[in-house]
Amino acid sequence: MQSKVNYTVVGLFVIVLVTCLFIAIIWLSSISHGKFYHTYLVYVHEDVTGLTTESPVRFNGVKVGYVESMSLDQENSKLVRITLRIEPEVAVTTSTYAMLNVQGLTGVVYVNLKSENEKAPLLTAQKGEPYPVIPSKPSFLMQLSTVLPEVTGDIQQLSASIAQVLDAKNRQAIQESLHNMATVTRALSDNSAEFTETLRSFHQAMANIAAASDHFPETMVALNKTLNSVNHLSEQMNQASESVSTTMKSGQLVIRNFSDQLMPSAQQALSNLAQATLGVHQLTAELQRDPSMFVRGRMPKSPGPGEQQ
Repeated sequence: MQSKVNYTVVGLFVIVLVTCLFIAIIWLSSISHGKFYHTYLVYVHEDVTGLTTESPVRFNGVKVGYVESMSLDQENSKLVRITLRIEPEVAVTTSTYAMLNVQGLTGVVYVNLKSENEKAPLLTAQKGEPYPVIPSKPSFLMQLSTVLPEVTGDIQQLSASIAQVLDAKNRQAIQESLHNMATVTRALSDNSAEFTETLRSFHQAMANIAAASDHFPETMVALNKTLNSVNHLSEQMNQASESVSTTMKSGQLVIRNFSDQLMPSAQQALSNLAQATLGVHQLTAELQRDPSMFVRGRMPKSPGPGEQQ
């Protein structure tokens, strides 16, 4: 007797089996090396030779994950898309960036992560991207390859400038300068004794200056006393000048009073003296003409016409 098959149970079993298989696939895609990881993407614009799958991902030198896969970006073939698997304990923020570094002399390339601000918000997936994208910066080799042509150009320009400076004429001038320097050196060597004596004299002069500087405070004190004496003498002279000015004003007042009161009397006396002198002069002249007049006196005047004696 043949048993009947329950298709409902079979269908339910198939659905449960497919669900479990799907969950297992998701679980296996999230778990690797016995750990749970978060997935991130990095786009680099440089050669990734030396970087392979399973290459380490380091955060400030500490291994925190590995490279899962690498491929060219479908929209821009100059970009390399790198998928990173990073431990969930690592805080990847918006200030985190990725660089390709070379480990020692072995040439092994790994992805190094650094963060500029620990308090920045956590990095999340943007629209159009399945996972969060960590921005990248050029590696040291990339920066060196960018700067090297410029440095080479600068070196070539410097070489050309040096070649222009060191032409035949300038080389001849340099040789003459070296010859002159040799002559001066020889002269210094020949006169080393005189040069030593000059240095000794200079040392003695410096010692004398140092000794004089030791007495400089005392000299300054004496100079200050002298200045104080000069200031005191100046004040006395100012007071004396004020006294002389007062005396001159009093003298001018006395002279003005003398001129106003005595000058008229003196002028009158001088006028009377002049008249007396004139009279004496006339008397002397008459005595010289008639000395007898001194004995008999002055003769009366002769009467004029019509006058009686």
